[in-house]
Order: sequence, then structure tokens, then C-alpha cells
Amino acid sequence: MASLAGVTLIWRGTILGRMWAINAPAYRRAGTFGKTVGIPFLLLCVTLVIAATGWFGHRKTCARY
Repeated sequence: MASLAGVTLIWRGTILGRMWAINAPAYRRAGTFGKTVGIPFLLLCVTLVIAATGWFGHRKTCARY
């Protein structure tokens, strides 16, 4: 969800932007910031992917013992 929000805030007018119809008030508030908010959302997404990869890797090695 963070990546989807980041992409739609940075690159407006894409087909993914239609998802904001579900929560139009949030888009009005977050949309005014555009790239200022979109880039941290994408960084959050990368951080969460790295954390999940490490967590699943640790879980896989612990299952062997």
C-alpha cells in the first residue's frame, strides 16, 4: 500500500490514481504535498521489503533446528 500511495502521489494521472476514489478526503490532504510525501512512502516500502526479507530468512534458518 505504501508503494501504491507513493507512486500515485509522485506520478499523477496514471490508471492507479483511480484507487483514491475510495478515500477522496485522504487524497485531498496528501495530494497537496505530492512528491514531498510520495518519496518517503516509497522509502518506507523499500524498508519494509528489506525487513520482511530478513525476517523470512531468519525464520527459514530457525526452522532447521
